[in-house]
Amino acid sequence: MVTKKTSKKNTTKIVKTPVKKKTVVKKTGAVKKTLKKANPEMAFYFSDGTNCSDLFELSESLEKLSDDMFNHHVADDFNHFSDWIEHVLGEKELATKLRETKSKDKHRAEILTVIVRYLK
Repeated sequence: MVTKKTSKKNTTKIVKTPVKKKTVVKKTGAVKKTLKKANPEMAFYFSDGTNCSDLFELSESLEKLSDDMFNHHVADDFNHFSDWIEHVLGEKELATKLRETKSKDKHRAEILTVIVRYLK
């Protein structure tokens, strides 16, 4: 409160006026992202005909995937998973990391790392 003194002919009157409180709102700029899910026609199709439409489904599929089928999709000169992740799901950074490895376990670990980031 602010106190003001006013005077009228030898009398002093004290008037109290409330001070307005300023509300400060912090904007962090953080936008929570959600996992992108591919339309059915853009889903990733494995060589056996099964498919997945997001990173979570791909990580589950990689866990069960045989080494032969993994090697059908990942080799020295191509990586179907990273291509799909970059061009359909828009995860360029993850796709780049996946191109650097030919290990099924490392693929799954990198994908799970990205999923965990989405959950934070």
